[in-house]
Amino acid sequence: MIKAYEVQVTFNIKKTYTVVADSEDEAIEKLTESGIVSSVCESANEYYNEEYDVQRKVKVKEPDVE
Repeated sequence: MIKAYEVQVTFNIKKTYTVVADSEDEAIEKLTESGIVSSVCESANEYYNEEYDVQRKVKVKEPDVE
């Protein structure tokens, strides 16, 4: 047996997406349904916490989700 330490590393990645929607709730729903953001873990030892923050309404030529 080798003496070892288990180290848990947490990564926080923030990315903004533009979503065409009539409300903040609809924007979050469309984004989660689009498949761009996935909560699927690669192994049982990984944990994924979803947190959504709708920042503001914007105008864009090409939204990430329609």
